[in-house]
Amino acid sequence: MLHLPALTMTKRIGHMLNSVGKLGLTIRGMYGEGTEARGCLYQLSNQVTLGMTDEEILTKVNSVIDQIVSIETKLRDDILKANETEIKNRVMRAYGILKNSYSLTSEEAIGYLSDVRLGKAFGIIDTEYKNISTLLVKGSPACLISEEGLKEPDARDKRRAILFKELL
Repeated sequence: MLHLPALTMTKRIGHMLNSVGKLGLTIRGMYGEGTEARGCLYQLSNQVTLGMTDEEILTKVNSVIDQIVSIETKLRDDILKANETEIKNRVMRAYGILKNSYSLTSEEAIGYLSDVRLGKAFGIIDTEYKNISTLLVKGSPACLISEEGLKEPDARDKRRAILFKELL
C-alpha cells in the first residue's frame, strides 16, 4: 500500500500507472482490482510471475517502490513550497473535521485522513502514524460491522467519529 497524495494532486498518477504496467506491475485502488483509490491510497502488485523467483519479484517490486517514493517525495516538497498556506489550511481543516465531527462517512474519513497523513509527513500535524493507520482500519465499514456489530450506516458513521476523536 502506498499513500501517494502528491502524484494524485498533480494528476501524474495516470502516467505512473502506465509506467509500472510496462514493468509487469500494477497499481490499483486500496481494495484491489476494479476499485478506485480512496484517500490517495494505492496497492502495488506484481502481475508477471512465470519464470521469476520470489527473490526476483521482491527485488523488482522493492525497486519500483523506491522509485515511486522518490518521485512522490520530490513532488510533495514542490507542492509545499508552491502552496504552503493552502496545504497547511487543507491539513488543519481536515484535522479539525476529524477531531470534532459527530458523524463521519467512510469516504469523508479516508479523504480527510489522507490529508492528515500528508500533514504528519510535512510536520504540520503532531500525531502518530500508528494512530492514522489504526483509524484507517478500525474506521472501515467492514471492521465496524465485524468488531462492533454496527450494520446501519448511521450507527457506523457516529461510532467512526468517536474513534477519530479518541485517537487523534
